[in-house]
Amino acid sequence: MGTSSATVPVYISETSHSETRGKAATIPQFMISSGILLSYFVDLVILAVWGGRWRIMLGAAVLPSLAMMCGVYTLAESPRYLAGKGRMEEGLDNLKKIRGTEDVQDEWKDIVGGLDINANSGPPQASLSALLQNPLARGKLMVMVALQAFQQLCGINAIVYFTPLILKEAGVASILSKLVSDGNAASMLGTIVAYTPKIPALVLASVLMDKMGRKKLLTTFTPVMGLSLVTLASSFRFLQPGSKLRGLLAVMSVMTYGVVFCLSLGPVPSILSSESFPGKYRSAGMAGSVAAQWTFNAGVSLMFPIMQAKVGTENVLWGFAGMCALATVFSAKFVEETKGKKLEDMGKEE
Repeated sequence: MGTSSATVPVYISETSHSETRGKAATIPQFMISSGILLSYFVDLVILAVWGGRWRIMLGAAVLPSLAMMCGVYTLAESPRYLAGKGRMEEGLDNLKKIRGTEDVQDEWKDIVGGLDINANSGPPQASLSALLQNPLARGKLMVMVALQAFQQLCGINAIVYFTPLILKEAGVASILSKLVSDGNAASMLGTIVAYTPKIPALVLASVLMDKMGRKKLLTTFTPVMGLSLVTLASSFRFLQPGSKLRGLLAVMSVMTYGVVFCLSLGPVPSILSSESFPGKYRSAGMAGSVAAQWTFNAGVSLMFPIMQAKVGTENVLWGFAGMCALATVFSAKFVEETKGKKLEDMGKEE
């Protein structure tokens, strides 16, 4: 999964038109969220039929894994990767295949010129250590690592992983008691209700990505994430446990949080990471960015239940909301817009 997180955004950015790259690069987040929603449905069925046997829940993941393994073999290699390896004829053929036309000479010329290569040789792909020695690439990596850190420190995977527990504590069973009597099943059903709007939100994000731009999405919707967390935390503070209003506010807050996440910190950090680096640093930069994402993902996921037990769910949510405010300020000050730029143009900044 870590390897996919690093390679898929780069592959999409290298094979997409600059005018629609943002839309195409939103596809991974759409599929991730769709897969998570599907997993919630599968778990709900298993809860109802087999009483929540976790081995069956985990085993069900074999099927999409096999489908993905078969699908990968139908993909054409990135023309930019092939050009960088000096495999010029193969790269040109693949570009024609991906574009579905023979008229790709101008784009191919840009690719070759941007990589600063000729038909006989190509530059080595820079390592992460070489990237760190280049001031431009190092600065971009610092911004991308910060965005990936904010993505996790704003609480997304703590919310995703522990939504059933959060909603159970919030008393969602009280508003779903007529549909589901079991508290665990009720919280899972509430999770599905809260999570479903993320899917159309990602469709909207794919449209807005190339219209509003990456930076504008961050600065517009990240504050709304914070407000959603404030509302959720306030429901724990001011409303009685088990009350229908508390359960309803919890579901609505998680729903809103998920929707605006899909319009901001969800897809944007990985999209920017796949676009921002000069060509020879792109793979290393993306790897460093994704490594930061998974590191903070693991840290937040491990610490959430511990902090929840020590200081309470409400206070942890206030902390996540504060991180949303910091992420907004950081995005406004340090994030550069990449909308509509050719990948080779960003390489020329070196």
